[in-house]
Amino acid sequence: MQGVYKGVPDTGCGNDDSLYIVTDGFTFNKGSGSGPVKMRESRIGRPLVVGETTIIPLERVSVYHKGEKSSFMCYITVEPLGIVISSLKGKSALDIYGHQVPLEVYFKKIEGLQQFIDDL
Repeated sequence: MQGVYKGVPDTGCGNDDSLYIVTDGFTFNKGSGSGPVKMRESRIGRPLVVGETTIIPLERVSVYHKGEKSSFMCYITVEPLGIVISSLKGKSALDIYGHQVPLEVYFKKIEGLQQFIDDL
């Protein structure tokens, strides 16, 4: 979803006149010239091992910050994307709704995921 957008409704902050540029992994404010306002990254969460099964959460971390001469504001959100399950029966992925997803979908979204799973 690369491109230039007017306003970013999911931040809950800023004004609608700001222009944002979205690239792979990160979103930067291009409106005020005050530097990055929002950064977004998809990553591997902390794995959970239960017997011979490993459950790997996949998450998106968003960081919003705005600094001015007399103040600084920051908030961070972590949103679930899905999970990868690795067991003796094989490896599979589920989205947040519980639907099976091809692993390749998450390999494209999350850098290092394929190597991480191969090393299990």
